[in-house]
Amino acid sequence: MILNKFAFDDLHDTEPLLLDIETDLQQDRIWLVGTYSYQNDAYRQFFDPNDESGLLQELSEYLDNHGSEPIIYYGGNYFDEQCLSRRFEEHGIPEGIDHLERAHDLGITAQQELFGPFNRHKLDVVASALGFEYQDPTVDGFLVGSKYTRYLLDGEEPDWDQLKQYNNDDVTALKTIVDHIRS
Repeated sequence: MILNKFAFDDLHDTEPLLLDIETDLQQDRIWLVGTYSYQNDAYRQFFDPNDESGLLQELSEYLDNHGSEPIIYYGGNYFDEQCLSRRFEEHGIPEGIDHLERAHDLGITAQQELFGPFNRHKLDVVASALGFEYQDPTVDGFLVGSKYTRYLLDGEEPDWDQLKQYNNDDVTALKTIVDHIRS
């Protein structure tokens, strides 16, 4: 149940762009960004485990092409937005930072305005309560970050497809929540 429908105005009468990032455990390197555009009805992933600057430049150009859409992510703590801002700044991509002015952490709003059959407001919990199922429920953000960090430390290649699937699942889980709110 939505307690205050006006709290979700960013989702109504717009074509939001959904976003989810993956980082190393220290949260100082972005190597995968998943998106879903309502405008294009399309998923897209930006993946480069070795060139964060190139990945962020490509993401910034993509955000340029979706300049009027609110950017929606689900952290509950501004994680994606703060991490992207730091990394855009580190790599000298000021236009990337500018795009974040239209970013909105749906996790924060959900904590305040969604009431339902869930005991926590984490992305997976809320999406699961709405019927979403992860492809591999044994994979979580910590495991993904751990596998990438291990890759950075010792070069051990993880199953990239499994990690990309987890990211895609997170974007799809977010879409499940957004679709519920918009309906």
